Amino acid sequence: IMISTSGVNGNASLTGGYGQEEKAGLSLNLNARTGKVNIYGDYSYTLNANENNIVDHYREYEYEGSDYYYENLVTFRHRQRAQHAANLGWDINLSERTIMGFLFSYAYSYDRWDQGPSISKSIVDQLPAGSPRFLIDSDNRITSAFGNFNLGQQLSDKSRLNFDLDYARIDFSSTGGIQDYPDAGGEQVLLTDRKTPVDIWTVQLDHITTLNATTRSVPE
Repeated sequence: IMISTSGVNGNASLTGGYGQEEKAGLSLNLNARTGKVNIYGDYSYTLNANENNIVDHYREYEYEGSDYYYENLVTFRHRQRAQHAANLGWDINLSERTIMGFLFSYAYSYDRWDQGPSISKSIVDQLPAGSPRFLIDSDNRITSAFGNFNLGQQLSDKSRLNFDLDYARIDFSSTGGIQDYPDAGGEQVLLTDRKTPVDIWTVQLDHITTLNATTRSVPE
C-alpha cells in the first residue's frame, strides 16, 4: 500500500522515584511520514537501584542416617540494574508494487553490585560443620544489536515475493571476584572475567500465494 499521508507524531513519558535508592524510567516514540517514506523509532531507559538486596536460601535433608542443614545468606550491596533500548526503522515505497524497509535495534543492560557478604553455615546432626564467609562483587553486562533489510514485491493480486536479510550480535561480559572476609585475611580467592560474543546472519526468501480468502500457501 502506498504511503500517501504526511505528518509527525510521537509521545514521551518520564518517571522517577527514590526508595532505598533511585528509580527512573524514560520512554520516547516518534513516527514521521512524508510522501513515500515512513520513519519511526523509539527509545526506553529504566534504572532500579537498591541499597541492599538480601537472598537467604537453605536446604534440609537426610543422608545415610545423618541430618544435614545448610544455609547461605547473600547481601547484594548497592545493586544497580539498568537497561537502554532503541529502535530505528524506515520504509520506502519504491513503486506501487515494491516496498523496501530497514530496521535497526540496539539494547544495553547491566546488573552490578559492590562487595557484599556471603555467609554460610553447615550443621550435621545438630553439630556445627563449617561456616565459610566471603565477600562477592559482580558486574554483568549484555549488549545486543539487530539489523534487518526487507524488500517486498507484489507480483499479482494474489502473489508476492518477500526477501529478508537479518544480522544479530550479542556480547555478554561478566566480571567480579570472591575474596575472604577481612578477619580471615581478605585475600582474593577467585576472579572472573568472561566475555561471550555471538554473531548470527540469516537470509530468507518467501513466495506467498493466496489460494482463497482464508488460505495461503507459503513455500520454503
